[in-house]
Amino acid sequence: MAEKKISAAEQARREVQSAQDTGTAVETVVDINGVELSVSKAVLDDFEFQDAMLTASDDEATGEDKARALMVAFKRLAGQKRKDVLNALRDEHGRVPIEVIGETTKKIVEAANPNS
Repeated sequence: MAEKKISAAEQARREVQSAQDTGTAVETVVDINGVELSVSKAVLDDFEFQDAMLTASDDEATGEDKARALMVAFKRLAGQKRKDVLNALRDEHGRVPIEVIGETTKKIVEAANPNS
């Protein structure tokens, strides 16, 4: 029988559970333009985070819904370093483009869960 492919969320949940069982650290450090962001894999196992990520990539969602969902996902990933990361992402006009947040969110998720 073919093995069923598991979702990134399920993979993260399994890794978190395994790490909890063995007492292993489950955090990944990601460098965002000089800001070291420590991301717990447990964030990836959160329903609201996964819901936001799905909405942000849903072709049928409105642009407004996608942007709002991306903000929720980014806030969960960046946690208390959110303002530091935002400051590191500002352009020459002092703005943080939504596209940059999307790219950064993807970078963080890929670093925290490279097997997805």
